[in-house]
Amino acid sequence: METSNLKPKTVPAWLAISLTCVRQGSAITFGIGFQNTAPVPHELAFSNRAHKAELLGLLVEDAAGNRLLPQRNLVIKPLRPDPDTHTLAAGGSLVHEMSGTVAEGWLSFPGALFELRSGESYRISFRYAGLTSNAVTLLA
Repeated sequence: METSNLKPKTVPAWLAISLTCVRQGSAITFGIGFQNTAPVPHELAFSNRAHKAELLGLLVEDAAGNRLLPQRNLVIKPLRPDPDTHTLAAGGSLVHEMSGTVAEGWLSFPGALFELRSGESYRISFRYAGLTSNAVTLLA
């Protein structure tokens, strides 16, 4: 197989990502934090108009470390396909909130549906541009 045309993914050395989680009843919101750790401004291209963040970026693992794949997924073709470009000042940050629902054995987002076993703990992290955030714990 010819692979010379494939570009290796470059991990941005200036970028750090983090994940927070707030749950109120069945409503859950994940805060995906992007921080510029460099002493100069950098541009960050990110949007979730197509709902790919919950499908491709969200990593859900059970207590044994097995990755759960979405049972249903939906990628929406946005009218404006280009991602939003954000300029992060030196040391600056951006937080994207991704809202979903935890109910009756499911973690549900507009773009993905993960099956959970009631009463079990799950580790959730977020992956973007070759970087993985910290993990948060979710009790189903």
